Amino acid sequence: MKKNTKTFSCPSLHHALYLAPDMFRHCCKRFFVSGQIKGDVKIYPVNNDDDIDVARILTAKRELYDSINRGVETQCSGCPLLTLDIWDPLEKLKINLLSIEAHSVCNMKCTYCSETYYGGLKAKYSLKKLFEHFHEADAFDKDINIVWGGGEPTLMDDFEEIFQLFTHKLTPKSNKLFTNAINYSSLIEYFLKKGQLTITISTDAGTKETFKKIRGADVFDKVFCNIKKYHNVANNGVIIKYILTKDNNSFEEINNFLKQINKYELNKCNFQLSSDFKEQELSHEQAINLIHLFKGLIKNGANTCHFDDHLRPRLNRKIREIYNSTNKHKSDFQFIIDYFEKFHDKTFIVWGAGQLAYMMIKHGQHLEKSKIAFFVDKDKKKQGKRLCDIVIKHPDFIKQVDYPIIIASSKFYNEIYSELIDMGISKDRIMDSLII
Repeated sequence: MKKNTKTFSCPSLHHALYLAPDMFRHCCKRFFVSGQIKGDVKIYPVNNDDDIDVARILTAKRELYDSINRGVETQCSGCPLLTLDIWDPLEKLKINLLSIEAHSVCNMKCTYCSETYYGGLKAKYSLKKLFEHFHEADAFDKDINIVWGGGEPTLMDDFEEIFQLFTHKLTPKSNKLFTNAINYSSLIEYFLKKGQLTITISTDAGTKETFKKIRGADVFDKVFCNIKKYHNVANNGVIIKYILTKDNNSFEEINNFLKQINKYELNKCNFQLSSDFKEQELSHEQAINLIHLFKGLIKNGANTCHFDDHLRPRLNRKIREIYNSTNKHKSDFQFIIDYFEKFHDKTFIVWGAGQLAYMMIKHGQHLEKSKIAFFVDKDKKKQGKRLCDIVIKHPDFIKQVDYPIIIASSKFYNEIYSELIDMGISKDRIMDSLII
């Protein structure tokens, strides 16, 4: 590809590596094409340490990138996150997102999960060897972000040693760990206290019965007790996640969840709302009760509450459907409708110039009668460039105007929100992610 020519790619294809027990992947995104789930794009299978090959990974990324831009059918065909932009040449592997999902050992069996994450497989390669190879090849970006998942990360062989190796040696820009919190970890506690770790814990229920049904383990009270212990030591580092499914979306269940949050004094936590990736659309009832959950968490004092990449497009489509109809249930969404109307014909600033921002411009309903003054992003490589012909600036430019601000980032929503507050930006200027 010629330099400075617009081509199709995405940040994951260019700069991410997902470590599965028996393969390397470009991403963990899932999308529907003709009703079929696609995504989880594979690089190549891994059978032993000899397959830890930086050059081979780079070659695989180049080949996929070239195929996409030749119009060849690939694993990425139909992905809504492919973005037409000027991408840096793939001359050297520079990983800025490392997702460590190197085993599928888990002490739960959630209904919305897949065997990929609870199949009981251990890594067929050494994470220590991988670190050595990548470090020697200078394949880690200096601003790397690390995500720990899998199965349950704390059940990984040598978890504490591996965690400290990657954390101390790479000093990641962000260090995020997904845990079910069945087992309390003193290591997690230590890094939470230091502000060097963020943890996300899915709860997905307001009652013991629903929790056991969805998550496959009878540990409802134990998990909430451990969440409280983490919250008591964390510097704003705990995110409670609620994944909406057919079994936990009732009005009663959500009210019980809100009561549980009150009971354990978790009101001021950060919250992330999601949906079952296996379901292409939200039902009307799910959308209504989701909005009820969002309003309830905000009313009870949540530090932040945002919608992740699985939920946003589904909710956006449902809101658009209701908003543009004469549906008799339209009043159920009056909260959303009023919010839309409030910001029509406004000018915004958008923090984030990546995939979510691109999707927001292409599909976000609230921008149809509004405009973006400019984007801001801390990535110096993006500053001065344009996204959809709109300039990208340094975040300091926010202070020079008084436009409302939209946070166009799911991964770093909480961090950006906190930074805006630290900059002296009023909460009234920060837009709820609901509208994106």
